Amino acid sequence: MTISPARLCALSLALMLLCAAASSFAAGERRLRLLTEDGPPFNFPGSSGPQGFTVEVVRELLARTGCQGEITFLPWPRAYDETLKKPDTVLFTITRTPDREDLFRWVGPIASLTWALFALPQSKLKLRSLDEARALSGISTYRADVREQYLRGLGFANIHSAANFENSVEMMLQGHVPAVIADTLGISHYLRQRGLPQESVENIFTLKTIDLYIAISQRSDPGLAERWQNALEEMRRDGTSERIRARWLSGK
Repeated sequence: MTISPARLCALSLALMLLCAAASSFAAGERRLRLLTEDGPPFNFPGSSGPQGFTVEVVRELLARTGCQGEITFLPWPRAYDETLKKPDTVLFTITRTPDREDLFRWVGPIASLTWALFALPQSKLKLRSLDEARALSGISTYRADVREQYLRGLGFANIHSAANFENSVEMMLQGHVPAVIADTLGISHYLRQRGLPQESVENIFTLKTIDLYIAISQRSDPGLAERWQNALEEMRRDGTSERIRARWLSGK
């Protein structure tokens, strides 16, 4: 059977549209649940909606992979639990640890953080070892946060859990405990939000530097993490990642 040029052109166009639709579906148009906590400067509610470094990274990844989703703020334990149990769920910003390795699919790293113990300068605290830190009368932490888990794993029994990061810092600022565990970026941002000078706290013991990631539910499309990772690498190559970092993290 002879196919006319016009019909051949129409068939070619139809095939192209079908392939484009298939590609779009493969790129992940299924709506994702994007879960995070209030954790500036990485993710926090702003007057015009979710803001922060990782929020901007996630939005760029959505755009580059053709995915859709709405960012929802939840208490960290609930956001973590839902990502473990539900499909098409993304969690950020999260630390990748050996215990968590097989629980999620990972995208990153997207940034690095330094964990430290902070105290009031007037306390004159100077720590030289973990043993001296264990001997403090108390260290405030954010309940269920990886930093709290880190201290517990090191045998710390002097932990005082707070409901959120801000409360953990306030426990130290108000003198209820001599020290708080925090990351350098997070506590710096909190002091600025409170209108307090950076000299209001002092790093009395640096613990470790860690990388931050985006986690995707194991019950999600197996190819989603790979597509997001490829898009993240593309963002690094074309300078987008550095521009986002400069807006949120430089000089902090």
